[in-house]
Amino acid sequence: AFRQLGWSAVAVVHPVAFNTPIPMAGLPEDKTQWRVLVLVSDWEGVSQQRREDAALVDTIAVYQGLTRMGVPGAHIEVKFHFTPIASDLKMRYAIFERLRKSYNMEFCIVDPVCKPREILSDYSLAIIGPTTGILEAVFEGVPFVFFGPGLDRIGLLRGYPIPQARTSQELIDILNRYDQDAMRGVYADISRSVKAGISITEAVSSS
Repeated sequence: AFRQLGWSAVAVVHPVAFNTPIPMAGLPEDKTQWRVLVLVSDWEGVSQQRREDAALVDTIAVYQGLTRMGVPGAHIEVKFHFTPIASDLKMRYAIFERLRKSYNMEFCIVDPVCKPREILSDYSLAIIGPTTGILEAVFEGVPFVFFGPGLDRIGLLRGYPIPQARTSQELIDILNRYDQDAMRGVYADISRSVKAGISITEAVSSS
C-alpha cells in the first residue's frame, strides 16, 4: 500500500516466521482451569475505533465475558504494550491498576517488558486485539479469539474467518462453540501464509 502511494517502504518479516509452529493445544473442558492472557491493543491504535477509552472498555468487556463463563478473575492476566518512555509506562500501569481496583476486578497485570511469544505457552487462551500477538499465538499453538474492531486492517488476514467478538456476549458465544479442529486448520493456513510472505487467502488458494 505504501509503495502504491509512491512512498519508500521495506517489508519486515516477523520473527515468528523463522520458527516451527507448535500444534494448537486444546482448551480444557473445565473453564475454572483456564488461564487467559489478554493482549491489549496499543494506546496509539485506539483512534481507529474512535474511542479514547477503547483499551479500557474492551478490557472490561473481556473480563466480564470470561468471568460469566466461570473463568476465575485471578486466572485472567492483562498485558499492554511496552513503551521505553518511563512516564508513559507508569501512566499505563496506573490506569489499569485503577481500573482493577475501581471495578473490584481480580485480573493481574503482566510485566509489559515481557514479550508475548515468551509467555504465551503458559496460557490456555489468548484474547487479542489488532496486534502481532495473533501470529505469536498461532506459532505457539495457543487458542485465541480476536476482540474488538480492526481485524479488517490486518492485511495478512483480511477476508479470512478469524473468530472475532466485539462484546462480552459475543465472546461467550464464540468460546462456547469454539471448534478446535477447525481452528487447527486456520492455524495451519496462517502459518503457511506467514512462512510464504503472502496473504492467507493467497496461501489457501494455492494449497
